[in-house]
Amino acid sequence: MRSLAFVTALVLSALPVSSSIAQDRAFAAGTQYAYISNNASRGGTFVYTLPLAASSHYRWVIGNLYAPGAVAFGQGQVYVLVANSSQGQGTLVFEQTSSGPVSWVLPSSLLPEMVAVDPAGDVFVGQSFINGANASYQINVFRHPITTSTVRAFTMNAAVNNAGSTLTRGMAFDAGGNLWVKDDDKKTMDEYVPPFTSTSIPKLTFPKGSGAPYGSMTFDSHDVMYVTNSGIDVYKPPFTKNSRKAFTISVPGPNSLAVDASGNLYAACTNGRVYVFSPPFSAGSRPRVTMAIPTGSSLPFMGVTQ
Repeated sequence: MRSLAFVTALVLSALPVSSSIAQDRAFAAGTQYAYISNNASRGGTFVYTLPLAASSHYRWVIGNLYAPGAVAFGQGQVYVLVANSSQGQGTLVFEQTSSGPVSWVLPSSLLPEMVAVDPAGDVFVGQSFINGANASYQINVFRHPITTSTVRAFTMNAAVNNAGSTLTRGMAFDAGGNLWVKDDDKKTMDEYVPPFTSTSIPKLTFPKGSGAPYGSMTFDSHDVMYVTNSGIDVYKPPFTKNSRKAFTISVPGPNSLAVDASGNLYAACTNGRVYVFSPPFSAGSRPRVTMAIPTGSSLPFMGVTQ
C-alpha cells in the first residue's frame, strides 16, 4: 500500500452528485460525520452523517482527488492525505470547515503514508521513500496552527525506519495524548509519550500479533486498541511489555478503522464495504450495518469526527 498526499481543489461536480446533496455543507451541532476515501481510485473523500445505514448516501464530496487516503481531525480542521495531485507527491490538503479547503505541499520529498493529530492540534505525518528493495520511513511533526507556510518542526528520529522493504504503517493517539506507532519491521507496537521531540524514544513496546501486515489502528474512549490484521485485533489496557491481543473480530480485509462517540467500531475494507459493529465487542461480534463505498473495492480509509 502506498501513498497519501492531498489534492488542490474542491470540485463538487467532479463526481455524479446531485447539487442538493453536494451543496449541503452545514455541520449540525451534536452530529458526527464519517469521511471515507479510497486510496486506489480517482475520485474524492465522501462525507456521511452518522449513524450509517446500508442505504446511507453521502452528504457531500471533497472531490477530484487522486488516490485519497488517511483522514484525521483536529482543532476544527479535517486532514486528508492522497497519493498524487497536480502539485506532485507529498501534498497535504486540509479542509477548514469555516472557510473551505486549503492545499499544502509537505516540505519533504517523502511520500505521506498516514496522519494523526494530537490534542494540541499538532499534525504528525508518517512518510516513506522506496528505492528498489530499500525503504526509509519517518514521522514528521508540524505545529498547530497549520497554514500554507507551515514548515516541519522536527522529525521523530527514533521512529525513523531504514530496516528494509516493509513499511511502518499505522499511528494513533490514545485518550491520554500518547502516540502509538505500529512497526511492521520490528513487529512491535510502540508508545511515545509527550512532550514529543526529535529525541523521543518509545516508553513502552510490546509485540504485535502475527498475520497480515497491519494497515490501521484506533482507540476508543476507554483506551481499548483496535488494529487491522486479517480481522480486527483488540488489545485491552493497561498496556505492558507483555500485552497480547484479547481477541479478534472477524471482518474481510480491513484497511482502516474508526470509533465514534458512542463506541461503535467502523471497518473500511478492501471489498468496498464499511462494516459497523456495536459494543460490547467479542470474538463473536457481527456487523450491525454493512454499507457499500461509492468507489468500490480497493484501499479505503476513513475517519469519524469526535
